[in-house]
Amino acid sequence: MTMERVCGTVRGISEAGVEVTIERTMACQGCQSMDVCHGFVKKRLDLTLPRPPLAVSVGDTVRVAMEGSVLKASASAFLVPLAAVIAGLFAARALTADAAAQALCALLAFLASLVIVRYMGKRIKQPHIVEVLREK
Repeated sequence: MTMERVCGTVRGISEAGVEVTIERTMACQGCQSMDVCHGFVKKRLDLTLPRPPLAVSVGDTVRVAMEGSVLKASASAFLVPLAAVIAGLFAARALTADAAAQALCALLAFLASLVIVRYMGKRIKQPHIVEVLREK
């Protein structure tokens, strides 16, 4: 997988991690769907990242590494459950005409798909800070 690196600004530091804000125009550079997406989402991406071994403070500009395509991960999170529900409905339809059985089969397929999506999500390396560039 490719490793994308984008710059963000440290907005806060807590026990949970480092709060970083990334301007979406930087995170989406080179994406073919950039113009379409920006009409529907916030202009800034707010992340809570694990604390890096590097010294970091509020106001620092940091480089964040993101593995793979964010769009690909997002699509998987929505398309896998959708495909599972549709497959569950078709499978139930082939076995029985009872609407309650079809709904139950679709629900079970949806729940199974959530397990699959969770497994897929664990395989994706989480974004993390790789470099502190400068203080503002």
